[in-house]
This record gives sequence, structure tokens and C-alpha cells, in this order.
Amino acid sequence: MTSGGLGTDMNIYNKLVRYLAAPLAAVFFVTSSGIGSAYAGLVTTEDAVERAHADADRAHLLGLLEREDIRQELIGFGVDPGEAAQRIAALSDQELSQIMQKVDELPAGQSALGVIVGAALIVFIVLLITDIAGFTDVFGFVKK
Repeated sequence: MTSGGLGTDMNIYNKLVRYLAAPLAAVFFVTSSGIGSAYAGLVTTEDAVERAHADADRAHLLGLLEREDIRQELIGFGVDPGEAAQRIAALSDQELSQIMQKVDELPAGQSALGVIVGAALIVFIVLLITDIAGFTDVFGFVKK
């Protein structure tokens, strides 16, 4: 009777090993590989605000790339808009901040011709005022 009981015990053991070995091996593999490891640290309010600001800047630049006029300019310069979007996504926060500062400084909707005409108009007005005041004599149509 002991030999019959031992055979039944081995049969149960073999079935148990067969059904549990694969799931246990998978659990051991997942827990021992580096998958799911996390880093916990303190995040200051300043860091969180800077990160949110960088995300907003990145979204703004990507939004600019969706405008048709900007896409055409990029294509005109030989730049693929998809590649430009990938490069914007890969920018560090500091690089993104520098670019956004330059974008904010640029005149909106003006071309180089507009800047030149504006500068010429300012020079004309200054010379006209100095002629009227009597400091210069540039324009003959100004009467003293």
C-alpha cells in the first residue's frame, strides 16, 4: 500500500510542477529583471512649474509647426516638418527656453521689407522734426 500511495503522490507532484512551473518562472523573471523599477524623489514646486512651462512651450512650438505658412517656409528651406517636430520633442528644457525667448523677441507678421520700411519711416520723421525745429536743413519743402 505504501508503494501505491507513493506513486499517487508522485503523480500529484508532477501535475503540480507542470501547472505551476511556467507561471512561477514568469513571475521570477519579471520581478528580477529591471522592468518596473521606479525612482522616488522630492519634486519642488519650482521644478514642477518649470516642467509645466517647458511642456507648454513645446506644445506651442509644435502648434506653430501645424500652421500651413510655417510648414511651407520649412519646406522652402529644405527642412522636413516631421523631422522638425521630432527635433523639438528632443530639445532640453534649457534649449527650449532659449528658442522661446527668441520667438517672443521676433516681430510678429513682419518681413525684412517691413522692418526696412519702418526704419526708413522713423528716420524720415526724425529728420522732419529736426527740420521743423530748425536744427537741420535736409528737406527744402519745410519753411522756416
